[in-house]
Amino acid sequence: MKLGIAAKLSKIEWDMHRLKLSYDEVLGSYKQQGKNVDRIVTSHFHQKQNIEHILTRVPDAEVIDIIALQEARIPKPEVEMLAVIGGDNFFQICSHLFPDAYIIGINSDPQTSYGKLLHFTPESFEQCLERMVAGEFNTEAWTKIATKVNGVRMEDSICTVSLSIKATDMISRYQLKLNGESEEQKCTGFVVVAGAGSGTGAWYRNAGLYLPLIKSGAYPLVTQEFPRTSAELRTLTREAFMGEDCKYRGLNLQIKDGEELTLRYWANDPSELSLDSVTRHDVNEGDMLTFKVSENKLKVVVPFSSD
Repeated sequence: MKLGIAAKLSKIEWDMHRLKLSYDEVLGSYKQQGKNVDRIVTSHFHQKQNIEHILTRVPDAEVIDIIALQEARIPKPEVEMLAVIGGDNFFQICSHLFPDAYIIGINSDPQTSYGKLLHFTPESFEQCLERMVAGEFNTEAWTKIATKVNGVRMEDSICTVSLSIKATDMISRYQLKLNGESEEQKCTGFVVVAGAGSGTGAWYRNAGLYLPLIKSGAYPLVTQEFPRTSAELRTLTREAFMGEDCKYRGLNLQIKDGEELTLRYWANDPSELSLDSVTRHDVNEGDMLTFKVSENKLKVVVPFSSD
């Protein structure tokens, strides 16, 4: 099985890249800003050591420069399996770039990174490596979100699609339709999630903490985690108009497999559609958005029960 390896840049490396500064110049800027330089440097070296150790174990793997790929400076490599060494956002980026590969999520610095989407540490990955390369591994098929804007299919998302008003002191206005029921809403934003975007610490969970405060009790669900393989999506209306006195019934909806939610955007002020915080698209008055369970799945490698 052809294996590719993609490793995220540390914060220091990323700032060197985006600011065009040397290592020492970046550290100097951190000191001026009052950042915890020791913690950042320690994390940087943890990540570098973990990545370099993994690379020594798989010398035949193709190392993929994700930034160069995003910037179209290199052609997209053909790999059947991709080891993603980084954090949750880097995992999401790679899942968009390689939607058909088997994805292995490896936390590049478990001491400082939470890594909710990542099943492996560098050590546990190393223990399973030979079996994986030989084609012996377990997978989960994660549900994806299929999104269209004015009939044009966007790239599938694995966690969260969000519609957010660009000026956060303004309010969105739109109409939702699902299974013949429609409702006009005003709010600051709207979120659609798959199971992978519903876990502890996720935006969906954090933003949904206000729901029990709504006096009407009109919402049908609560924002609890649901399985990543579950063939459903859920929604959340953020900071709904009238707050705790809100009467909207569609604050937290379930979209089952085969169903489609439509959203007609009515506000004068533009919003932004974010797909997993990886790609972003403008949404303007009159635009029609649709959301449903995608026919595609993300193939995620998971540990054996004995690992």
